[in-house]
Amino acid sequence: MLTPPAPADARCVQHPERPACAVCGVCTRPVCATCALPVEPAVCRACDSQRRALEFQPPSVRATLLLAWRLYRASFSRLLLVCAVFAPAFAAVDHFGASRGLPTVAQMQLAWLARLLVGTVVSVAAARLFLRACGQRGLDAGEALAYALRRWPTAVAATLVMSLIIGIGMALLLVPGVVFALSYCLVTPLLAATRLDVKQVLRVSHSLVFGKRRALLPALALAFAASSLPALVPGVGGWLLGLMGLSPASAGWIAPAQLAAEAATMLFDLLLVAAQVACYRQLVAGSGAFQGVTETTI
Repeated sequence: MLTPPAPADARCVQHPERPACAVCGVCTRPVCATCALPVEPAVCRACDSQRRALEFQPPSVRATLLLAWRLYRASFSRLLLVCAVFAPAFAAVDHFGASRGLPTVAQMQLAWLARLLVGTVVSVAAARLFLRACGQRGLDAGEALAYALRRWPTAVAATLVMSLIIGIGMALLLVPGVVFALSYCLVTPLLAATRLDVKQVLRVSHSLVFGKRRALLPALALAFAASSLPALVPGVGGWLLGLMGLSPASAGWIAPAQLAAEAATMLFDLLLVAAQVACYRQLVAGSGAFQGVTETTI
């Protein structure tokens, strides 16, 4: 029997149908054998989870980036397959905008729509591969894509809500936008690891990151900078097409150079997803904040 013992007629605060066997030494509430940890003095699981979350120190920037790189390298061959499957869709959108002579703003809107509808599948599939690499499980690009397609409605809705919140923050002041972006940086790993709905994904991401944004910012900022390298070197696709004597506007077909440029851009984008998964795994493993949330079998 755990000490201090509960009164004879006390009921568990979490399970009123069960008799209490002890009183938590932290919150002083009666708890049953399921809710109490087998330690002396008695501590309920809720208080123990909160204690571990407060005591947990986020991993260093170096540890996070090293884990992200290990996951990325282990999954690279499967990432190539995923990017090869979806590169034609992004290339078709770019080719359509250039060949129709659409204004730059319209082309950017088309690219954003493609990223929302198609890019979410790529990100969730990649995150699934990274999570499987964390567990040293066999990597299967087909299974990751099938899972991402099943999660597509939830992923699109969550990405849309997240983008709206971050966009409002960026429009008001830069700092709130950055804070929101950090608060929801674990949305993609959560979509790949759990069956949570849109509201739960956003809430759990915010809960896991709360109080740790400053520690996560350097690693995620470096990963974001690395993933943005293709954007910092504009015209790569056009340069490749120029070597072939073509241009996106004049070519009547999607040139291989366009497909290669899109696939390369996607591979760079997934560097940020790898860093997000690395943060997710380390936060979940260290904080115990996932108590009561069931993950899928990774």
